[in-house]
Amino acid sequence: AEAAAVLDQARARGRAEGEGALRAGAARARRQARAIRLRARREVYESWREAVLDGVRGLRQTSEYPVMLTHLVAQAHDLLGADARIENDAAGGLRARAAGRRADLTLEAIAARAVEDAEGEASHLWTV
Repeated sequence: AEAAAVLDQARARGRAEGEGALRAGAARARRQARAIRLRARREVYESWREAVLDGVRGLRQTSEYPVMLTHLVAQAHDLLGADARIENDAAGGLRARAAGRRADLTLEAIAARAVEDAEGEASHLWTV
C-alpha cells in the first residue's frame, strides 16, 4: 500500500511538472511568434516608408516640380504671413521662418507627415 501511494505521488508530481513545462513552452512559443510578427510588420513598414520617401524625392526630377515649389511658397506664406523668409532645401521643398515660427515644407518632411497620417488608415492591415 505504501509503495502504491509513493507511486501515485510520483505520477501526480510528474503530471504537474509536465503540465508546467508544457505551459512554459506554449508561452515561450507565443512570445516568439509575436516577436516574428512584430519584426515582419516593422520590415514592411520601413520598406513602405522608404518607397514613399523615394517617390517624393523623385518629384524634384519632374516637370511639375517648379509648380509644386510655387505652391509650397504660397503655403508657407499662408502659414507664416507675407513676410516669411523662404529657403529652398537642397533635397527638395523649402523651409520658411517668420517671427520666431517655422514651417518645414521640405519633401522629406512632407513625406514623413504623409506616412504618419496614413499609418492610422493602414492599421487594419495588421489585424488579419
